[in-house]
Amino acid sequence: MNIRKIALIIITLALINCKRQSVKVVGSFDKQAMEELKELNLDSLYINAFDYRNTTKEEHTIVVNSWQKFHEGVLTFMDQENFSWDTSDSTVTIFNKIYFNKKGMVDYYTFRISNKSITENKRKEFSQILKKFSENIQMDINRDTKYSQCGSTRHTVN
Repeated sequence: MNIRKIALIIITLALINCKRQSVKVVGSFDKQAMEELKELNLDSLYINAFDYRNTTKEEHTIVVNSWQKFHEGVLTFMDQENFSWDTSDSTVTIFNKIYFNKKGMVDYYTFRISNKSITENKRKEFSQILKKFSENIQMDINRDTKYSQCGSTRHTVN
């Protein structure tokens, strides 16, 4: 085997090993997937982004700004995907809990939509949009440990 073939094999193996795991997005409507996530005990593996062990007072502003930028990105992406809630409600309220790796990339994204008027199909469509968005987004926060953040967002319905 010549040197070129060996180098190509080594590079290919390195790329395969560096491939990022797929983002797992789970809505509360998917009871089985939520149970599977619960069994992973993610809260014991990911420290809250605002936890005193993970964030200094000076970093607090960076965390808040990054979190806000993340959700603004979600809204922009929803517009780009021409997503519509198809509801007569004026707003849609969503509770999010997102688990990030050390580099600020999404590992797990869970959400619960509060509005009863949102159909299961729309919830599934929203889940797919979040997955697509989350595969290419990165928070502006790097840590020594994995971290999570949760909170509610309110989407205005046009």
